[in-house]
Amino acid sequence: MGRSTRASSGPACGAAEVPDEVHLYDDLHAVIQAGDTASRADLPPATLLLSSLRAAEPFVLLNVSFGDQAVMTRRTCGCYLERLGWRSHLHTIRSFEKLTAGGMTVLDADVVRILEDLLPARFGGAAGITSSSRTRPRRVSPGFV
Repeated sequence: MGRSTRASSGPACGAAEVPDEVHLYDDLHAVIQAGDTASRADLPPATLLLSSLRAAEPFVLLNVSFGDQAVMTRRTCGCYLERLGWRSHLHTIRSFEKLTAGGMTVLDADVVRILEDLLPARFGGAAGITSSSRTRPRRVSPGFV
């Protein structure tokens, strides 16, 4: 996708209450959450839904989910970003549709393909076969991989 809710959030809050708290650039996007009465049952209640507010945006967004959920608050924190007008905060930002590790994002469907097809084809074995499911442990020689 190339775009995430992190792209619409600002830098870390200078007076954060939790380690991953960021300010939301709410002049760029309107953000709501799906809530308990979401019309789509497959969206968790904390799902972030974005709508673009600026005409200069490359895409028009209207309640678009990028597969992320977070705790969204509006509070007075006293940091410089609040003094500039950004009072909305996000924290505990997590994805329910993709995995992010080492700066790389992988969709959940691709994780299954990697684990079940690509890795076994490259390194041997098959999906569902793990070292704990073998009847006899393999002897491994020390060395570099």
